[in-house]
Amino acid sequence: MATCKAPAWAEITAVFGGTFDPPHRGHLEAAKGLFEAPGVQRVLVLPTSSPPHKPCFTVAEHRIEMLRRCFAPILRSNVEIDLTEINRSSRYPDQFNYSYDTLQELGQRLHGAGRSAFVIGADQLTQIASWYRFPEVLDLCHWIVLARKPGGLEIALEGMQKLSSSGLATKCPGDAAGANGTWQVGRKTSFLKIVTTRAPDLSSTQIREVLNRSGTAPEGSLVPEVEAYLKLHHLYGT
Repeated sequence: MATCKAPAWAEITAVFGGTFDPPHRGHLEAAKGLFEAPGVQRVLVLPTSSPPHKPCFTVAEHRIEMLRRCFAPILRSNVEIDLTEINRSSRYPDQFNYSYDTLQELGQRLHGAGRSAFVIGADQLTQIASWYRFPEVLDLCHWIVLARKPGGLEIALEGMQKLSSSGLATKCPGDAAGANGTWQVGRKTSFLKIVTTRAPDLSSTQIREVLNRSGTAPEGSLVPEVEAYLKLHHLYGT
């Protein structure tokens, strides 16, 4: 077994993926929080294009523009919007985009798995066994699991228990038992860290439903520039 020596997170690029349909304040605050815990060097915001597990309700061009407006306060040299999956869908419009393929491509661009970490939510962790090319996907990068309150930490630990029971995760000796815990995963060359986040407990699904019913997003859920854009273009039934 490899020595349980976690990566230097201050040298890591975090890959923060999602449909961002629409992007909301929870996404923005979660990305900002990655610089505090685990303390990454850089964040790539990665809009998905054709995910196999969930549909997209708006075309890529609208979601990219809403992302730019949502993340405008922090877009700079260490926070970028990455169009890897959007561009791949343009080349292969009839194919799904799988995280396995994206992480392989990003790993080559970022000079190896030791340089990047994929950011997922606690609920995604519990479903990771259904991902394409599981468990090989675990070895392509490090992993950051965001545990939102309330209940996020318990959900994340449930996911880790499943991986551990399958022999795919080993707790680092002497590490914290809950929040900020670190595991070796896959072939034990990748590390997974659970971090709690102050991001508000918002859901793009719920925001879309409220927009469709009332024409206005839940108070405080969207930055004004995003809400103005989606109304201008009559997105989500507005």
